[in-house]
Amino acid sequence: MADRSTDLIAGTLDMLVLKSLSLEPMHGFGISRRIEQITQGVFKVNPGSLLLAFQRMQRAGLIAPEWRASDNNRRAKFYKLTAKGKRQLESERRERKQAELAARKDLLRQLENQIDDYRKKLRADKKATPEMLREARDKAKEIEAEIERETPKQAPVVRGEPVRRATVGDRVYVPSLQADAEVLTDPDSDGRVRVRIGGVTAMLPLAQLRRTEGGAGAQPAAGATAAGPQTPRMHAVGIEPMESKSEIDVRGLEADEAIRAAERFLEDAVMAGLPTARIIHGKGKGILRERMKHWLSKNSLVKEFRLGEIREGGTGVTVVTLG
Repeated sequence: MADRSTDLIAGTLDMLVLKSLSLEPMHGFGISRRIEQITQGVFKVNPGSLLLAFQRMQRAGLIAPEWRASDNNRRAKFYKLTAKGKRQLESERRERKQAELAARKDLLRQLENQIDDYRKKLRADKKATPEMLREARDKAKEIEAEIERETPKQAPVVRGEPVRRATVGDRVYVPSLQADAEVLTDPDSDGRVRVRIGGVTAMLPLAQLRRTEGGAGAQPAAGATAAGPQTPRMHAVGIEPMESKSEIDVRGLEADEAIRAAERFLEDAVMAGLPTARIIHGKGKGILRERMKHWLSKNSLVKEFRLGEIREGGTGVTVVTLG
């Protein structure tokens, strides 16, 4: 156990030396003072330990000595980072950043679990309030934004021709998500289509899509996955609804997925203080409409609901009064 502790201290000291030399070459006394500054006086190094660190790091090829004049014109041994030392410092920094991001992601997962718990309590009318849910979500979004800012970005790969027309079943590529997708609906009046990306769906403008190799109806290449080369980062119920806050469009979704999306949407509508909300499920064979009707009849947030009038979208829309 003592050996492991010694190794830890030696590794920490080596890292502090590398960090001290990252700006310019320094002599031993200057490095010692710089370490105290970096650690705000917590880490004070005696000359013997520092000398051993210099010898260890020289043998490893991380630093190199050179004689030069000090500030008072006295000849002194300075140390500078070697190319290997610079790589080691950068590697250590990346690992530390990854550890910090991992810790934040773990906190985010805990908050998401807390949000799910609040949602369950809110549905069951137990103690949790819309304010508690909103506060937890705001905190989760704050951490999520920090992770997004500090995660190294890669320029999206743009391939294929722009999509000007699309039909159900077309294979397309979404550059912003670096993912292949399948078109589920024909374009609406705003030029948007619903696409499936892996296990989730989203409404996207045609302008954000590219044609995959093989064009309309093309199938994924052998060995390729529906999520493309990189799994897009999305919420559990798909991408956050792009519709207005008073309505959600769940056309093209599987029934269970549509209900999960509508559930979160109604919770947000309640927190926003909306008296009514619209769920656009389409007409079709009426299967999704009936499943939605059954679910709404048991939802504690719903005071009453009805099918839309002709001017509201008819039987393809359910208008919900929130209680």
